[in-house]
Amino acid sequence: MYDDYIPPQFDGDIAKFEAFKKARDKDAMNEDLSKVVAKNDTERRLIMLCRKAGDVSDDDKDDIVNLFESTIDLYLKAKGIKKE
Repeated sequence: MYDDYIPPQFDGDIAKFEAFKKARDKDAMNEDLSKVVAKNDTERRLIMLCRKAGDVSDDDKDDIVNLFESTIDLYLKAKGIKKE
């Protein structure tokens, strides 16, 4: 017997609903942790993006990191900030 209400979008599939709840709870926990670690919303967004990187292939990760570094370098140069 299953006591929880299963929303209609799960078509009565208990396993799908339980997997959804587990993922939802994990996301909530990660979001709470990022709020503790991050100094502001921008840092929180960067932390969440880094966590999502686990879903990206290694080749794509390299491309994304290279693009991000290039973007930061262009921004610093435009602002006249010397890179350390």
